[in-house]
Amino acid sequence: MNMGSPNLKYLNIWAQTAILGFSKKYIYDTSSGGIIMQQRFKLVLGILILILHSSDNLLGQESNENNFTFAQLNDSIKKHYFDTPSIAKQYSRLFLTKAKDDSLPIKIARGYHLLSGFYYREPEVSLQLLDSSLLTYNELGRHYYYPAVVYMNKGSLLEKEGRLIEATNNHLLSAEYAAASNTSNLLHYAKFNLAGLKRRVKKYVEAERLLEETIAFEKSKSQMTRSDSLSLLLSISDFIDIIRLKNDYSTARQLNNQALADFANFNEKYLFELNAVNIAVDDNSYEEALELLEGDSLSLDLLNGTKEFDNEFYKVSLINSKIKGLYGISKNSDYVSELYVADSLYRELRYVDYRFKDIYKQLIQIARDSALKKQELAYIEKYLEIDSVIERNFHPIDEKINEEFDRKFLIAEKDNIITQLNEQTKTQKAKIIIAIICVAVLLVLTVYFATRRQRLKKRFKTLQEDIESGKIGRKPNLLTSTYKAEKGLSDTIKSELSLKLQEFEESEGFLDRKMTLNSLAKELGTNSKYLSKFVNSELNTSFNNYLNSLRINYFIERSQNDDIFQKFTITAVAKECGYNSAEVFSKAFSKITNISPAYYLNQLDKQNDS
Repeated sequence: MNMGSPNLKYLNIWAQTAILGFSKKYIYDTSSGGIIMQQRFKLVLGILILILHSSDNLLGQESNENNFTFAQLNDSIKKHYFDTPSIAKQYSRLFLTKAKDDSLPIKIARGYHLLSGFYYREPEVSLQLLDSSLLTYNELGRHYYYPAVVYMNKGSLLEKEGRLIEATNNHLLSAEYAAASNTSNLLHYAKFNLAGLKRRVKKYVEAERLLEETIAFEKSKSQMTRSDSLSLLLSISDFIDIIRLKNDYSTARQLNNQALADFANFNEKYLFELNAVNIAVDDNSYEEALELLEGDSLSLDLLNGTKEFDNEFYKVSLINSKIKGLYGISKNSDYVSELYVADSLYRELRYVDYRFKDIYKQLIQIARDSALKKQELAYIEKYLEIDSVIERNFHPIDEKINEEFDRKFLIAEKDNIITQLNEQTKTQKAKIIIAIICVAVLLVLTVYFATRRQRLKKRFKTLQEDIESGKIGRKPNLLTSTYKAEKGLSDTIKSELSLKLQEFEESEGFLDRKMTLNSLAKELGTNSKYLSKFVNSELNTSFNNYLNSLRINYFIERSQNDDIFQKFTITAVAKECGYNSAEVFSKAFSKITNISPAYYLNQLDKQNDS
């Protein structure tokens, strides 16, 4: 057994992904043969039907005739496709009939395509229906997923039939149409199919690259539909098999064990159970492989034919692994019996694969050793038949894929890189412009704040000078023998109000946060009208401004002489000075001094420390 360390390159190819809504009936071939089973062809078509279901209404107007709308028929086909295909087939016929009755060419083409999926056991019928669909679409032109999806289905069907060159042509057309219409989903399905062809001609590195792209694309989706989940599962299984075929058994085993754990609750886990068998055989762990083949799990139970399931193509892979396992342990009768079973399967299926060359080499030798000339001749003829098909089909499709797919997509990749570089250049230019703007804004802000600091320092200095000179902090002198003439106010009233206001100031009554014009007038034994007129005429200001000046002067005088008071918060200072809120106090202070009280206290504190 190869116990080398796994290749770390592959360990992050995919993360554990929650996959819901898997189909109950699709099968996967773990051999190097690629997409070969009837079930796999049906699955690929099923995936595409699920994709196309959401876009079907874009392809023509609905009709309410004949009891069903196209949307209702489409829903019914989707609902029954995997579990009750016979019912889905009837709905597909109704879809096509209705499309013909309504003379809707796009729907007619769609109907042929839908119906073709139910004749996968009758390939010629299915191919005729696909050709009818293509003929209709070619007359109409391109429509979203079409005709790319039809070429894709036709390619898969032809591949199953062993018509590899025709299959390759159709897969290439599918990729070309998908790329031209920028349909990402179909383009990656086309890459998945072409990866299968690459694998059949043993171009494992190229197949691996295509599968990596497919897996990365599916994982990049923020939400995964049922078809996305199926596509991801198939791509992961194929990817692991490619790693096996590259003889990196340790990595293949580790990735497959992770996949078995991730998908333990799904019927489709047999994809990875079969991978485990093939990995064990190729890694010379023959006893482990035979134990897996003889297991009684649901997946292998299905494959051994004890459930209602078509499994001939899987038997090819299983028998091939069993032959290798038995041969690795000992050449016994069981080993020879499995070779005969493999021969009968080839005669039934006529599926060409590299594995059959090895099988027939062994059968030729057994017949030769037993002097069974007729059997030896029959086996030689089959070997040559397989070899000629491989020579005729496999090498041309390799060249064709290289010429028509790889070259085109390399050119497309080149154009894409140029576009990305141009975008990067634009982005870099934009970043430079943004950086310049940011620097300019920063410079402006720096100059602004520096100027503002200088302006505030100057205002603070002026304020200090005014305090020292007595311009600020001295209470208004209301005692005077001469008053301004004011209608309605006699000199006697003015004199009385002047004395009362002086008492009010000296008692610091202005620190009462509830103080108003009315409350003060009542306290002074006068009316608010007289008091307001007196303040307006004698002090040349409003009552509110008068009250604010008293409170701000109080704040300035106290802050100059009370170190503890300087440490108060603005909210606490505001309340001490007769204000209900710090905001009102700050506005009043800024209006008189042109600086904020916070800045004033901060500078005062710095001045005291220096």
